[in-house]
Amino acid sequence: MIRDNNTVLNITGLNKKIGNFTIKDINFSLDTGYIMGFIGRNGAGKTTVMKLIQNVLVKDSGKITIGGFDNKKQEIQAKNEIGFVMEHAPFIKNFTLMENGELFGKYYTRFNKEQYISLLGRFQLNANKNLFALSKGMETKFQLAFALAHSPKLLILDEPTDGLDPIFRKDFLKLLQELIEEEKMAILLSTHITSDGNKELLTKIPLNKFVAVRNLGTTFEGMTECYNDIEAYCGNDYKLISQRADLEDIMYYVSKGRRQIDDTPIYI
Repeated sequence: MIRDNNTVLNITGLNKKIGNFTIKDINFSLDTGYIMGFIGRNGAGKTTVMKLIQNVLVKDSGKITIGGFDNKKQEIQAKNEIGFVMEHAPFIKNFTLMENGELFGKYYTRFNKEQYISLLGRFQLNANKNLFALSKGMETKFQLAFALAHSPKLLILDEPTDGLDPIFRKDFLKLLQELIEEEKMAILLSTHITSDGNKELLTKIPLNKFVAVRNLGTTFEGMTECYNDIEAYCGNDYKLISQRADLEDIMYYVSKGRRQIDDTPIYI
């Protein structure tokens, strides 16, 4: 079998029907050193696709490979390449974090107990605490520590920042950025777009020039790939300050921002 060493995840012709809900003809690939976002409202199918990748749900048709391994025909090898942070993870609630790590770590050929202990410490988690005693944010930290401790090629994150405290959220996003910059793995994450409902953000720039915008009262922030166009719209009337977006900016704007999909301008 010939494998592309850079392609971690490859999905071709994926289909799944669950009741009245259908995943139809999904095709995409993800390479090492890249992060891909599943962006959509709750119920759009993001978690379903992530479960299909892990073969927790069985696809109706199509092909999924992780690290070159077919996720059904070579399920054990494929799952060895996956780390995950999911709402309904298969850990044992009345086990301690250490007991969970030792038990489930046996299923991964690259699990490193010392690294796991180190990550628990970095995330300020007590290894002797029972899983059921953790808050949602703390459980996310635990799952991330376990996932990283077996050096996966693909890291799957389902709504990863939900429930995280602001301090760790920043550390979490910085850690993801480091992993991507080091090209150690590929990251697939999901988030939902919400409208902040703010009606006071007014500018003469067509809103579709931005990925998203945020009203700051007398000024605004926005993320864009069309800086030159925005500069031309503003002319000398507005002072623009630009900087390269980091991962935290991107996560904020795809999960909290507002985007209008037509060319209707709004005015001051």
